[in-house]
Amino acid sequence: MRISILSFFNQTIMNTSIKKKHIGVISKKQHRVFKDFRGELTPLEFSELPFKVHRLFYVKNVPAGAIRGEHAHFQTKQFLICLKGQIEVGLETNNYKTILLNENEGVFIDKMIWDWQRFLTNDSILLVLCSSSYSKDDYIFDKQHFLDILNNEVSINSNSCL
Repeated sequence: MRISILSFFNQTIMNTSIKKKHIGVISKKQHRVFKDFRGELTPLEFSELPFKVHRLFYVKNVPAGAIRGEHAHFQTKQFLICLKGQIEVGLETNNYKTILLNENEGVFIDKMIWDWQRFLTNDSILLVLCSSSYSKDDYIFDKQHFLDILNNEVSINSNSCL
């Protein structure tokens, strides 16, 4: 049986707004794996993602315990997939959540969510699908600036974080 990613998102997406604060969407997905004597195949249909993929990259050879990410995006949505190993993903808006990704598990992260990834094994590989091409202006690297935006203490201006 094939699991549709789109129907998964329609059933499990958490999209919450409190007053004027953008909380975003966070959703975890276990990917279907086909195994036989020749190996494993894990399909991912781009047409079933909640955004059009414009960029992808992968992160590997990260020492166990090291943290990557530690930023948010003004506009970019991402789908993180653990291809190998085990990766803990921290997510923050006005609340905090961690999600443990094992092999073939992924998490959708909407725009305006602070996130980081802790690589728990030396052999972990993280694949990231992005809704936009790279733009330095889309990144928020200062966590306090991010929290100020969420609390409406500063205007949302992608250039104000540089």
